Parts: sequence; structure tokens; C-alpha cells
Amino acid sequence: METHKELFDKIEEVEKYFSTGSIKYGQKALKVLNNEIKLLKKIPNKLKHKHNFVLAQSRYFNDISSFAVEPKRDKLIKEIKELANSEIDPKKKSQIIHAIQTQWQKLDHSSRPATKKQWNAFKEEIDKAWEPCAEFFNELDRIKEKNALQRKELIKKINIYVNSELINKSSGDIYKFSKFIFTEWQKYSPVRDEDFHDLKKEFNEARSPIIKALSKYEEKHASTKKDLIQKVTELDSDDNKVNLENFMMLKQSFIKIPSAGKNEKKLWNQFNKAGDKFFEIEKNKKIEKIAVINKMIDELDKNSDFKKLSLELANFQDISQTKEFIKLSKIIKTELNKINESKRNKKIQELKNIITNIDKLNSLETDKKITNLFIDSTYENNLNICRQVTVELEVFAGVQVPKVDEKLREVASVKLLQEKFNAKSSPKEFYLNNLKVFISNLSGKKPTTKEIKMWNRIIDLHDYFLT
Repeated sequence: METHKELFDKIEEVEKYFSTGSIKYGQKALKVLNNEIKLLKKIPNKLKHKHNFVLAQSRYFNDISSFAVEPKRDKLIKEIKELANSEIDPKKKSQIIHAIQTQWQKLDHSSRPATKKQWNAFKEEIDKAWEPCAEFFNELDRIKEKNALQRKELIKKINIYVNSELINKSSGDIYKFSKFIFTEWQKYSPVRDEDFHDLKKEFNEARSPIIKALSKYEEKHASTKKDLIQKVTELDSDDNKVNLENFMMLKQSFIKIPSAGKNEKKLWNQFNKAGDKFFEIEKNKKIEKIAVINKMIDELDKNSDFKKLSLELANFQDISQTKEFIKLSKIIKTELNKINESKRNKKIQELKNIITNIDKLNSLETDKKITNLFIDSTYENNLNICRQVTVELEVFAGVQVPKVDEKLREVASVKLLQEKFNAKSSPKEFYLNNLKVFISNLSGKKPTTKEIKMWNRIIDLHDYFLT
């Protein structure tokens, strides 16, 4: 039994806890002290007064604690009441209920326990909130039991397959069966905790022969794929394109071989790495060709033979998608278009010049068919026929006719409609025949200004009919 001095020391210890703010430790020490004082047959007045003083302090701190904690308990009761009336998923609701219960327990540990009224109100709402959760977990338990039965059936299927079919199956068939079984196994989840480990053990034992059979196949496939890798390393044709073609054929063979299991990715990487050198050679060739293209671009000037360069592009078709090739192609195309346009303009101008140089036809370097029409012309001097021919050609080509010839345009349209319907001649023949008519009806070897203008209109249509 403690001496009075020791009890006084413990009272001082309690007072020290209270004075330093360690209320929780002070309440615990006071609880121990109370039990020891109860064992005394007679309590000295001084000790009694001292003890009553710390008891009063304890009640004071309890009251303060209760004052602070009561609103928190009321809030928890309100939260659980709202939760009971909500339609939250039962699983999630059970987690929230557990969290609220934990908070309530912490309040009981840190302060005076809740009143009976508060506790009853809290418990009533907890029970209401838990009802749908209880139904959910009961249903979940039934599902777990059913899943366990389904998994047992799968184990039976595996055993039947292993005992009667495994020996005759290819690696592909075994793999498909194994994948199917595993997928089905995953489907029947969850199961009860007490069933989980036993079922897993039985499942693994039943699958063991399948895994071993697949492993043997995978070793065989790995060996075949290693042989293909060796063949890639032995490719050494002087023509790198031949090496690439052979590599791609070996690659197709590699892909057709079933999986080598855990070594598949490693072997695939080794195979491709062995063929990288061929692609590197092609890459370097392309780099060299791009350098040549860039040099060609740098050396371009107005005297360059763009037609020859256009033919040379055929040697660079393997880099036709590069920006350098595209750039050079555009330059060449633009320049060739300029050259062709210049030639066309020159030819058109030469044709236009014929009518003012009829007396010099033999010295002109132009279309002989057209110059011969002038040589053979009878010069009938019929301006109306010349105008009619000009308008008919313009209408046929879809070119706008001058306003002064509007009436002739309507006549020409009807005539051409008949011509096209009858399909008497091709556009080229139609053009040449009308040229002959026009030239035959000129006024003479010194045409008038009107005739020259009409001739120019006809020659502007040359490309439409003859290209």
C-alpha cells in the first residue's frame, strides 16, 4: 500500500500535468490515484483536501472537453442520418459508416464518453444506414459461393483436357485453351477468403501440365527463331537490296512462328538488330543521294539543261518523298513550264506572222501544213465567210465572241450542234478544214486589217484544237 507521502507526490504529479496542459495524462494519473485512495481505511484531512482539489480540476476539464466535443458528436449523428437516407452504393456506404464510427470512438477516447441519449441516437442511425449494406454483403457472399463452384468446374475441365486431349494438341491450340481457361477463371471473382487459397492451389496444380507443354513448345519455337537470326547475320550479298529482300522474307518466316514465351521480345529485338545494318546502308545511300540533290540545286542557273535534269530524277525515286527531291522537282517543273510556254508563244507568234508574210512563205520556219494552205489558196475575197469561220471556231472552243459578231454566234451555235450530232470530224480536222476555208476566202496576199485581226483570233485557238 502506498504511504501518505507517496500519495501526496502523485497528487502533485496530477497537478503538474493539469498546469502544463497535459490533461489526458493528468486524467489517467488521477484515475490510478483514485483507485489507491479507495483502499485507505482512513484518509487524513490534508490528503482529502488535496485530493478533492484535483478532483474538482478534473471535473472542470471534463466539462470543458464535453462542451467542445458535444457539437462534434451531434454533427456525426447528423452525417450518419443523412447517409442512411442516401442512395449511395452499398460498398461505398459501408466504408463511410466505418469512417464515422472511427471518428466517434476517437471522441470517446479523447473526452468524456457520450451520454446514453447521444449513443442511442447514434446507434439507431448506424443500424438504419447499415441495412442496405447488410443486404449487399449477404448477396456478395452468395455470389462468392457461386463463383467458387464455377471455379471448381473449371478445374475439372482442365483435368479432363490434360488427361485426354493435351498430348494431341498443337502449341496454338494449347495456348488458346490456356487463355480461355484463365479468362474464365478471372470472370468468376471474387470468392470467399477461406476458399481463395485452396482454389488457387488446385488451379495451379491442374494447369501445371499445360504450362509445361507450352514451355516445351516455346523452347522449340525459340530455337527456330534463333536459327533465323543466325541466317540474318550470314546475309552478305554485294547488292544490299538483295540482302534487304532476303531479310524481309526471313522476317515473315519469323512472324509466322508461334510465340517463344518470355523470350519472345528478346528474340524479336535480336532479329531486328541483326537486320539494322542493311537499313543503315540504305539510309546512308539516301543521305548521299540527298547530298547530290542539294548539289544539283546549288548549281542550277538559267543555262541548266532542265529536260536532262528531269530525266535524271528517275535515279532518285527512292528518295522521292524527301523535301530535297520535292524542291528540285518543283524547280525543274517550273522551268520546263517556262520553256514550253516560251516555245508555245514563239510558235503562236510565228503562225500569226504568216498572214503578213504570205509573199515570203518559203523562207518561214513554221507549220508546213498551214503554209501550204496559203500557197494553195484561191483568195476568193469573201470577208463574211472569214468572219463566219472565225466565230464558229470560237464557239466550238467555248471562247467569248466579240459583241459585233453576236448574231453570227447564234447561227454558229446551231450549225455546230448539228455538226457534233453528226460527228463528221474530230476537233483537229474541224480546225484545219476551217483554216482552209478561211485562207481560201482572204482578199489576197496582202490581207486587210480586219482579216489580220480575225486570223490572230483563230491562231489563239491553236492549242485548244491541236494539243
